[in-house]
Amino acid sequence: MKSTSRPVKHWPFWKRVIYLLASAVIPRLINFLFNLNVINKQNVLKIPEGEGVIYCANHRSHLDAPIAAGAILKPYGPRRFLSFMANMKKGSLTSYLGAFPVDGDNPNLGLNYAIRSLKEDLAFFLFPQGKRIHKTPFHDYFNLAEQGKTGIGRIVLLTNGMIPVIPLYMHGTAESLKPGTLFPKFGSYISINFAEPLHFEQYTRPEGWSEDDPQFFEVAREISDIIMHKIHLKLLESEKEYLHFLEWKFKSKLENIEISANKERSFTKFLRKLGNVHPKTLEEFLKSKT
Repeated sequence: MKSTSRPVKHWPFWKRVIYLLASAVIPRLINFLFNLNVINKQNVLKIPEGEGVIYCANHRSHLDAPIAAGAILKPYGPRRFLSFMANMKKGSLTSYLGAFPVDGDNPNLGLNYAIRSLKEDLAFFLFPQGKRIHKTPFHDYFNLAEQGKTGIGRIVLLTNGMIPVIPLYMHGTAESLKPGTLFPKFGSYISINFAEPLHFEQYTRPEGWSEDDPQFFEVAREISDIIMHKIHLKLLESEKEYLHFLEWKFKSKLENIEISANKERSFTKFLRKLGNVHPKTLEEFLKSKT
């Protein structure tokens, strides 16, 4: 897996200057424009600048990457450099912000860029789902844990299990920036819930891993599932009031809620509106009903 792209720390001077300026502005802008709540921030602080780390999150909106940067990059987080893979055209503006284009025909280029960045002790942000999933937290409750691709597992193995992974769940990004819209709803409540770092030294081998190993993709699948399970647990924490409200409204456990086909569209619209309600508001409402 060869690539000529250098990790962000080794970009040409002028490109690195643009990146550093953007990385200084974007976190401040995100925290100014949105009601951003970072939950379990102590977990992201456990892996400081100078140590390689992978961040993995659910993916529902174009806002996801900049919102995550608002919690991970200085001055609000511990990192100075943060790279990520994105579905974009090579040479686009996003490529000046630490992004590397994902080539559907040759995803190994993106994986190699991630590995090179991590070997430089940098941070890398990855969406294990591989693309945006335009569903609500209700749908994610049932499906999120099973939607991870093997890319993250492959990266863990190709770095011989030596790089920690911090899973995180983001709430409210899709509700703030709906599909097909250009501008988000400024001031909207968005939260990021960080899990504790996962370590995978149990997969470390003296000889390392190769994709030619007959067990490679099976083990990569196992690692991806572990990470997605942690993201799902953070969903249960972040969406607790949202999910409890649905059980109250439908007088049923989530697994037993059934919506007819002709009401599915209106039900999804209701779920998206519900996602805009602050969890504290839902919590106070539910308390008033008990």
